[in-house]
Amino acid sequence: MKKILVTILCLIMSLSAFGTAALAESSADITQPTIVNFNSNENGQIIHFPISENYGYWKLTVNNTTVNLMEIRIYKENTEDESVLNDSVFYGKIYPKEQETFYCEKDKPLESGNYYIAVNKGGTDELSGYLSYQCAASYDELDKVIDSSDDVAFYKARITATTVTHTVKYIPDNGKELSIKINIHSPRTVSVNIYKDDELVTDGLCIKGNDSYTYTYSSNDNKTCEFKIRIHDITNDGSPVDAEIIPSQKLTYSSWASTFINEAINQNKIPADLQNNYSSNITREDFCRIAYCFIDKYIDKTQTKSSFTDSDIAEINVLASNGIINGKGNNTFAPSDNILREEAAAILERMAQKMSVTKATAFTKTYADESSISPYAISAVQNMTRLCIMDGKDNNNFCPKDLLTKEEAIATLVRLAAIAE
Repeated sequence: MKKILVTILCLIMSLSAFGTAALAESSADITQPTIVNFNSNENGQIIHFPISENYGYWKLTVNNTTVNLMEIRIYKENTEDESVLNDSVFYGKIYPKEQETFYCEKDKPLESGNYYIAVNKGGTDELSGYLSYQCAASYDELDKVIDSSDDVAFYKARITATTVTHTVKYIPDNGKELSIKINIHSPRTVSVNIYKDDELVTDGLCIKGNDSYTYTYSSNDNKTCEFKIRIHDITNDGSPVDAEIIPSQKLTYSSWASTFINEAINQNKIPADLQNNYSSNITREDFCRIAYCFIDKYIDKTQTKSSFTDSDIAEINVLASNGIINGKGNNTFAPSDNILREEAAAILERMAQKMSVTKATAFTKTYADESSISPYAISAVQNMTRLCIMDGKDNNNFCPKDLLTKEEAIATLVRLAAIAE
């Protein structure tokens, strides 16, 4: 920790070497996003994070494209002694190949002044990814997840610019319809172009000032796609546009899981019939079917003879013959039982061995409920924690007997695959 603090002090005192992020020009209530790409030749980075008066509410998005755990801390400048850091006002972590969005506490905006975001990661590879932040006059103005009775929606965006651009990713979920609502808050008519995977899908679309338009899309082809929205004043004379873009979809996955699901589908790692009900508990059979897609190139796939009396699924037979899964006794597998967290950890550990993934460090984390972990799973829980493939839950508990959801299972498998590569 001392080494990290010394590094941070040196970096702050020579901030010009990294560049200073100026506070983005703001609309009435919220600044536009400031995006900072991480320096690819460094293991850590300091980013200037200025907070203007009355703009103390913040949102921070960090994209970690490395295979190591990334940590961020926010420090306030010590105006009396620049060589001394104040205590950090925020700490967060981002798992490998993952993106996280953090918010300030609802009732605790930052005081105005100069702050610094310290980005550090483990491992020896270079820092990569990006960070973006916005500051707002009130918590309600921050981009936030819209929540209704049956929707888990995307993040909305409120942008003021000469040309407004925004990207929305669609993840197939049993044909669930995607809706993109565009609210124009500026007074002049605007021209709107919407592209699906770079192909124009709206032609000659105009929205009057202070009016709205909703674009909808649905597909049953189980393919992800990306929509780009570009909006500018119809006269194209440089007049600013104030637009609010609100994507939503009746989804069965949580917003945090979209990156993992998207990556897994793009790599053909989720069977088509399992691309649904992501937030529900996953059965032992379905976990193994998805796991098979991630490890098939590392194992002998010729052994397909049934190993259990209650299952004849080819993927399960192959995993069993390779020593990756075990039954529940009496030659049964219990394929319809929901998988426990400790059972998943044990399977993931055996997969890691087949994929030649080694322990990251000798670090050992003591969970408050460690005594409730079954003896066969203790080493697996520790190893999956070391590799940042699984983590604990509330109050430093691992909750080994809790059930695993499908989206949680996919996230663990994507993390493991990223390390194996």
